[in-house]
Amino acid sequence: MIQGGLLVTDNAINHYETLKLMINKALSDKCVDAMIVAIGKGELLYKKN
Repeated sequence: MIQGGLLVTDNAINHYETLKLMINKALSDKCVDAMIVAIGKGELLYKKN
C-alpha cells in the first residue's frame, strides 16, 4: 500500500457543480485530509493519511 501522496484538483470553486460529488467525498473521507484553498478559481487539496 502506498502511504501519503498529494492530489490537487484545479478550479474547485468555479466548477463546483461538476466536481460536487468528488469534493464532498474528499471533504468527508476520514482516510484523507482535504481542504479547498481560495487561490485563483479554487484548489482542492487532499493528502492520503
